[in-house]
Amino acid sequence: MGMGILLIGFAIAVMILFIPVAIGVGIKIIATDWYIANRRTLIIGLGALEIALLAAICVVFFGLAV
Repeated sequence: MGMGILLIGFAIAVMILFIPVAIGVGIKIIATDWYIANRRTLIIGLGALEIALLAAICVVFFGLAV
């Protein structure tokens, strides 16, 4: 039972970490000119979002493990 919950949590964590990638691809498709003009800022912002999400997931997993 415990292992199944852990695997479900891991699957949810992986899906959450793909959110910034989906946002970046969507913006690139929908607003190509804006994406080209602001590419560096967008990459830095999505990278920061990815790091924040990863840190939050680690805190939740390690917090629940303790």
